[in-house]
Amino acid sequence: IVQSTIDMTILLIYLFNFRGSPLFFTIAPFKRDHLQCKIYTYIRRFFLHASSGMVVLSTFDRFTFVLYGHDKHLKFIKNKLALSGCILILFSIIALFDVPNLMFYVSNDVCSGNDDATISSDIISILIRTYLPFAIMIYFNLVMIRKLFEIKRATLQQNNNTLTRKEYQFTLAVIAYDVYFFVLNFPISVYYILYDFNQYSGNLRRDLMLSAKYTFFGAITSNLAVCIQTFSF
Repeated sequence: IVQSTIDMTILLIYLFNFRGSPLFFTIAPFKRDHLQCKIYTYIRRFFLHASSGMVVLSTFDRFTFVLYGHDKHLKFIKNKLALSGCILILFSIIALFDVPNLMFYVSNDVCSGNDDATISSDIISILIRTYLPFAIMIYFNLVMIRKLFEIKRATLQQNNNTLTRKEYQFTLAVIAYDVYFFVLNFPISVYYILYDFNQYSGNLRRDLMLSAKYTFFGAITSNLAVCIQTFSF
């Protein structure tokens, strides 16, 4: 429910704000004044990072279940109050890391920040949104896949249904989600790295054609990355 709510919020933010002009507004609201620019940039990044964090949390849930089960030492994971607390702690950490996005402002109808603010926020976003979650998930997935093969082999030999069909399918769905997550997020992470390098070096200001190419590449990768938010539905 939390994952789907976050993903729906991201899609609505992109529809009414990021893609709102000229569909709904002559000028997008976040391009009108500094406060709306700061709020929009912060909220957009926060929800994107929260979505990635929830994927990690779901993978951790499957990891602990497949390896240890949730009946003994990790019984607290089934407790909704404890799970809600874990989610709130995760969101609080993400909210602190996203503070550099509050340094953005409106300049020439563009919501952006100076080079230092842009690069620092982009680096944090790349790490929190893609590489750090994927590094954690790939470890969890490799261990889970190995364990699932062991469980399947033991089940065939002993005719013992160790992992219920429902839990097994959910675990496979989470693994598939993790692969889908990285494939669609990787291009935009490459875009941010190359864009920030050329922006900081001044290449984009000197070469308008290069700047146009990066705008085109950025539009493709950002639209591709938003497709991740459809998977939870």
